[in-house]
Amino acid sequence: MIDTPILFLNMDLRIHWSGINGIFLVVDILKEISGMIKEISDLNQIVTATASEQNIVAREISANILSVGD
Repeated sequence: MIDTPILFLNMDLRIHWSGINGIFLVVDILKEISGMIKEISDLNQIVTATASEQNIVAREISANILSVGD
């Protein structure tokens, strides 16, 4: 009779710890996703800067071509 409540108590603790570990797992996954989003954002800024630089170079080339024609 005494073993049964202890068995249930152990099962309850296992379920409790499993739930806590599940929360930690979700937090870790969210941290990973957040890191990936930051990396994508950084890459997006690099691509935007590169495109902006290409536009500047294209304008300079166009200006040079137009000035040569004068």
